[in-house]
Amino acid sequence: MPRVHALRWLAVCWLALQLSACGSGSHGVAPTSTGPDSTAGANVSGEATPSASPAATPADKEGKERKPGAPSASAPETDVGTSASPERSRPPIAVASSFDAERPALGSIALGADETAVAGAYGSPASHYALPDGPQRIEMREYEGLTVGFDPNGKVVYVEITSERTETGIRGLSVGTGAKDAAKALGLSSPTDTNVIAARVNGGLLKLDLDPGSRDVLSIKLIGDADPAS
Repeated sequence: MPRVHALRWLAVCWLALQLSACGSGSHGVAPTSTGPDSTAGANVSGEATPSASPAATPADKEGKERKPGAPSASAPETDVGTSASPERSRPPIAVASSFDAERPALGSIALGADETAVAGAYGSPASHYALPDGPQRIEMREYEGLTVGFDPNGKVVYVEITSERTETGIRGLSVGTGAKDAAKALGLSSPTDTNVIAARVNGGLLKLDLDPGSRDVLSIKLIGDADPAS
């Protein structure tokens, strides 16, 4: 009988030890996860570890090292302020039409035209100077083969063409045209005793100077009544 009691006592002690081991093993154990992030936040011992940052790419390094506002190496550089077109000193081609004394124009410039309109069409002149006109002064602006005069109010009072390459805007008339053809273009008879062909126009005078030898046109002038130039 004592042996039986002893075996029972040993069995009870062994069961108690097993239950105690199971109870202590269930505390402090971190739950496991089978998801993809199970290894990102914990190591084998159950201690949390900081996640590793992704390695910086060459583009990221370049972006960090580049100074703020600096252009990218792959981006084309733009030279700001150099796209403006050069200013013209030669007038554009004038569309030729029949001479009209009521609406006179030379090189597409009419008497009384505004200074800003002329500058917008022809750009900056090659040179400019002033001529006295009694108490006033006439501002003369020189282009290639063309001179334009403005009164103190900025209105055209004088136009002169001196180059055969500059269009007059009058059909059949240009520098170098013979006297007979030039007079015909203006509806006039060819002069035989003078080196000037003149035609009265609305607000002024259209004047052609002829070469005494060849009788060809040397210059063509559109002169306003208030302009003394001749």
